[in-house]
Amino acid sequence: MTKRIAEDIKSDAPNRFKAINPLVPNSTTLQASVVIKRYDEGDAFYRLMLMGLGQIHIDADVALVDSATKNQLAQYEVTKTFAWGGYFGALIGIKDVEGGIL
Repeated sequence: MTKRIAEDIKSDAPNRFKAINPLVPNSTTLQASVVIKRYDEGDAFYRLMLMGLGQIHIDADVALVDSATKNQLAQYEVTKTFAWGGYFGALIGIKDVEGGIL
């Protein structure tokens, strides 16, 4: 998930930071931390039976800190839920939801 966040930041502001979470931080780096609070794969069989059953949940807190100043630039609460039913719901897994295709 951290890799996905870093990719999104680089695409939105490519010249703002040289690197995100490098092994050796310097003044042009951004530190991103992700704390997963809930990671529930749900149940594909229940999703097949009825929409709303067997839901997939991902909840996390994301913080972005400027390495040079140690100032927190942003903090986000991320919540993703997938509850579709039927065959489509049964075919979707937590990696699909995590990857952002839904």
